[in-house]
Amino acid sequence: LDLLERAYKERDPNLPYINCQPLWDPLRPEPRFQAILRRMGLPQ
Repeated sequence: LDLLERAYKERDPNLPYINCQPLWDPLRPEPRFQAILRRMGLPQ
C-alpha cells in the first residue's frame, strides 16, 4: 500500500488500472486501498 500511495503522489499513469486488475483483489477491502480509489475518483 505504501507503493500505491507513492504511485498516486507521483501520478503513475498505470495506477487507474488497479481498479480492474485481479492482482489487486486481496487489497480491495483495505481502507487505504479504498481511499486511493476515492481520491482518484474511481468506483469502489
